Amino acid sequence: MKKYITGCIYAINFQGVEEYEFKGVHPAMVVRMLKEDKMYYAIPLTTYTKERWVKCKRQGFGCRILSTNSIARVDKMLVVSEKQILKRYYNSGKVIYANPDEIEKVVLRVEEYLELANRKGLNEYRKYFEARDTFFNRMRKILLECSFEDMCCDMVVGDDTIEIVMDKQVFSNIAFEDIEGILFDLIGTQNVVVEKKLKITLRFSVDKKKMLTFKERYDKFKEQKGDGNM
Repeated sequence: MKKYITGCIYAINFQGVEEYEFKGVHPAMVVRMLKEDKMYYAIPLTTYTKERWVKCKRQGFGCRILSTNSIARVDKMLVVSEKQILKRYYNSGKVIYANPDEIEKVVLRVEEYLELANRKGLNEYRKYFEARDTFFNRMRKILLECSFEDMCCDMVVGDDTIEIVMDKQVFSNIAFEDIEGILFDLIGTQNVVVEKKLKITLRFSVDKKKMLTFKERYDKFKEQKGDGNM
C-alpha cells in the first residue's frame, strides 16, 4: 500500500510564522516531487466562500474544487517534507478527495503559475544583471581609469575616503552585496557604508597609495573643469 498518494488531500502542518503564510494544520493537495521520495509540493485548500473566491479571482491564482467545496490556493504552494504530512484529511468522519478532472485543473493551474513566475524571475534577473554591469562599468571608469567627464554622480574625495552620491534609480535593481563586491573587485575595499536619503551615498576607504594617485588626478580634473567654466 502507498503511504502518500499524489493528488490526495492531507492534513499538513505548514508551520507558518508570518501573516502572509498558512499557519498550523491545514488541508492541502500533495504532489510528490520528481526525484525526492520524501518531499512534496503542497497546495493549501481553504473553504469556499463568495468573498474568498472574489479575492482569489482578483489575484488570479485560486482554483475552485466543487466536490470538496474548497479553493486551492495555488499562489500559496509550498514544498514540505513527509514529516509535515500528518494524515488524510477528514470532514464529518469521511475522507475528503476530489475527482481526477478537478485535480488535473489544479495541476494545470500550478504549471501556469510556475511558468509566469519563472518568466517574471528571469526578466527581473536580466534587469539586475544589466544594472550590475552598468554600475560596475561606471565605477571602473571612475576608480580605475580616473575618467570623470561623464561620471553622472557627485563625489567628495578626502585623504583616505571617497564619497559617491548617485540617484536611487541606479540602485533599484541591485543589492548592497553587489555594491560591496564590485568595489572590492575594483579597489579591494571591504568597509562600504551606504547612506539612504533623497539620493544614495556610498562611502568607502581606499588604500593610501592608490588614494594619493587618485586624488591627484581628481584634483587636476576639478582645476581643469573650473578653468573651463571661467
